[in-house]
Amino acid sequence: QRRGELPPLGEVETVLEIRRLIAGLGDLRSQIESDHVMNLLMDLRGNLPSDQRRLLDQCDAFLGLPRDRQQAFVLGRRLGWLSAVDQLADLEEELKALLDRIETSGTETETVFSELRGRHI
Repeated sequence: QRRGELPPLGEVETVLEIRRLIAGLGDLRSQIESDHVMNLLMDLRGNLPSDQRRLLDQCDAFLGLPRDRQQAFVLGRRLGWLSAVDQLADLEEELKALLDRIETSGTETETVFSELRGRHI
């Protein structure tokens, strides 16, 4: 930390930061595009300030999920199985079973998410 290095944010923390950014832009006219494969919320796109409330609601849809559902979505997104939070229900049980296997192995889920993200760099 003394060298100016910061530890990478986790998935939830990243969405919190994105939400803070969108909320903090106020009346600034801009465009948000989150369509890169590495972005967790790929469907997050719109014009500011007109779409600000909808964009915040999209962040809140993820942030408002219980932790186990957040992790299931992140895993599904990182595996390329999901592109939006509203798709989670279709694969939720299978994703939760995979998460159980990861946790049983003793591996941190954030480590797995990071490794999966790294495949797209």
